[in-house]
Amino acid sequence: MTLVYICHTMKNILKDTHEPVIAEQYHKLQERFDDECTALLDQCFYKNEKNTRVCLEINYVSLIHEHQCEMEDTVELMFVASLGKAQNFLAHPCCQRAIERRWQPGFKVGQISFLLYFFCPILFLRRGPQRLKRREHRVHGENNYGYSSRADTVWYRMYYFYTSPNSKYVIDIVSGCLRFRYIINMKRSHYSFLPPNYSLRFQDCAMSL
Repeated sequence: MTLVYICHTMKNILKDTHEPVIAEQYHKLQERFDDECTALLDQCFYKNEKNTRVCLEINYVSLIHEHQCEMEDTVELMFVASLGKAQNFLAHPCCQRAIERRWQPGFKVGQISFLLYFFCPILFLRRGPQRLKRREHRVHGENNYGYSSRADTVWYRMYYFYTSPNSKYVIDIVSGCLRFRYIINMKRSHYSFLPPNYSLRFQDCAMSL
């Protein structure tokens, strides 16, 4: 995948220096390496899907600088593929499932179920016991520890749900709508002292913003 990124970078450099023939050669090499990486990913994916997903999420910066924990840089395989414009590689089902899982709030839910969980957090209590029964057996058989483990799992699940990209997107949309509605109400109250004709005109202008 590094070769795909190098070919893509060299192609852009040669295009800027008015070398279209050599740039086209690098473009063909980019597509060739992209196809070969996709074929290799396809074989690994069908042999062992779990290990292939783990390889996609390896942070190579942490492997190289294992003693420098303060580094926050992240270089994953899909990140390099996105920089190199490896479209076939990123379109593979393994990459698509990995991207979808990152957008999901810790557990897979449909669109309608997502909205229900988002606006009704009490539903997490109904979902919890189904997956917490196995974990309660791991504790030392005491009810107090089992109850605390169950409560912690529910709170962790709610935390990952509301910090997921899907939830952040909904929060941004809802907060934007509320701010927009607040501005409209403020403008309506500000121009309410004007005569009726002028007040209606200003309300129309506020609605058009």
